[in-house]
Amino acid sequence: MEGSSKRLRKGAWIAEEDNLLRQCIDKYGEGKWHQVPLRAGMFIFNKIRAVGLNRCRKSCRLRWLNYLKPQQRKI
Repeated sequence: MEGSSKRLRKGAWIAEEDNLLRQCIDKYGEGKWHQVPLRAGMFIFNKIRAVGLNRCRKSCRLRWLNYLKPQQRKI
């Protein structure tokens, strides 16, 4: 990828990213994971990836399914 604005964030998730992901899923529902990073960026700022969720779709899907999904049973 070229340019610093297109680099995806790696590593631990922060609370702000979790909130963006939750809001995006609440508004658009689960599925179409390839659109989640774009939608989450537009959800707050109306600009694609200018600021906001800068994660890959796989990372968003796994974060939702393994940590944030409300029906997820935590042992």
